[in-house]
Order: sequence, then structure tokens, then C-alpha cells
Amino acid sequence: MTIARAPSAAHLSQSLAATFIHKLAQPILAVVRALEARRQIAQMAALSDIMLKDIGLQRQDLQDAASLSPFSDPTRLLVSRVSERRAARLQARPRP
Repeated sequence: MTIARAPSAAHLSQSLAATFIHKLAQPILAVVRALEARRQIAQMAALSDIMLKDIGLQRQDLQDAASLSPFSDPTRLLVSRVSERRAARLQARPRP
């Protein structure tokens, strides 16, 4: 039979420090992710309309994604637009 031990003061201190650092890092990581997403949108904006169509996007989709709040994830918007178009194309296909 094992006896449960109470956490040591050093362990609690390390745990609190890790939680504190994690809480401080979250806003910084959010800004870094937002900047990276904006950079990727700018790269996609440099693509031709034909290339965008090949990946299921339109130029307006990029403009809409770029106009979102800096702290929202534009990837979700772009993925949903592509998914919606693919689903519409599948429904529009004639069935044998």
C-alpha cells in the first residue's frame, strides 16, 4: 500500500511559477499567431486569381480574412469558405 504525500513547497512553487508564465505567455503567443496569419494572407494575396481558384479561394475571401479582428483566426474563415464551395459543387453535380 502506498501513502499519498502532500506536495512539497518547492513543487507548489514551481507549479505556480509555471502557471504564471503560461498566463503571461498567452497574449504574446496570440499576437505572434495573428502576425503570422497576416503574413500568410499577404503572401496569398500575391497569388493570381487562377491560383487562388485552384485552392478554392477568391480574392474577396482574403480581404474578408484580413479585415477580421487582429486576435481572431483568419484561417477558420478561409477554411470554411473553401469547405462551403466544395460542398456546393458536390451538390450541384448530376447524379447517375
